[in-house]
Amino acid sequence: MPTQSVTLVILGASGDLTHRLLLPGLGTLLRAKPDYDIRLIGASSDDLTESEWRDRVRSALTEGGCRTERADAMAAATRFVSLNVTDPGQMQAFLDELTEPGRPIVLYFALPPAVTEQSVHVLSTLRLPDDLRLALEKPFGTNLATAKALNALLASFIPEERIFHVDHYLGKATVLNL
Repeated sequence: MPTQSVTLVILGASGDLTHRLLLPGLGTLLRAKPDYDIRLIGASSDDLTESEWRDRVRSALTEGGCRTERADAMAAATRFVSLNVTDPGQMQAFLDELTEPGRPIVLYFALPPAVTEQSVHVLSTLRLPDDLRLALEKPFGTNLATAKALNALLASFIPEERIFHVDHYLGKATVLNL
């Protein structure tokens, strides 16, 4: 079986959700699937140094059960990007820089619903990588009408099979399929 390769970008990487749940969950995944080749990138509009990000990654992956050697290697290879996800120019430059043939990109939205919605509107106007996948955290939209509108917008520019709605408490099977 070929090695799974993916670039995982956590939008909102400096937040509590990433630190408490997503990175430890990634550690659990890497313990179960040690052959996965994951290039991890944290992105946020907050100021976080590369060193602070790497320390968070190492600590949280280990907490999730990832072997120390693997957590150290992931932390050494990861990077943190200061990024305004609502700025079309920044987002396009960021996506262009990530594109690598044969390596799908997963954008994981660990963002408040209003920022996620603004970011999705921006993405709908950009030139996107062919293998881009989107993982969107709940809550999705602010009510039924905005959730439906956001789903319709997503469907207008990315195939449904590459859109994942995630409840981080119930999403283990979904994450394994990303």
